[in-house]
Amino acid sequence: MDRYRAYVHIFSAIGPRKAFVTIKENGETAGLASVVAERGWAGIFNVVIDPVHRRKGAAQQLMRILAEWAASNGANEMYLQVVCANAPAVSLYRKLGFHAISKHHYRVLKHDTGS
Repeated sequence: MDRYRAYVHIFSAIGPRKAFVTIKENGETAGLASVVAERGWAGIFNVVIDPVHRRKGAAQQLMRILAEWAASNGANEMYLQVVCANAPAVSLYRKLGFHAISKHHYRVLKHDTGS
């Protein structure tokens, strides 16, 4: 419940037009994502597909809905981030016309716990 409240708070603080999209299959949540439209661009965030629904077209359906929402909210361009090790997602996004423009890396500082 705390995580839910945190996400609601974060999402409500986003100023530009935004949507949280959920798709269902047989009454179950198959996938979800969020999208923000600003200055002609739509950012796609937090794309999640339930493992049970992967490789069945749920991600493609979700991306189509996000693209339609973006276009209807004045965004003709879209962008997203994906972990390059997520080969199925990278493959899908490539098929949909997305292409890599940069790579990121992350660094973690591990604190000594005194053990």
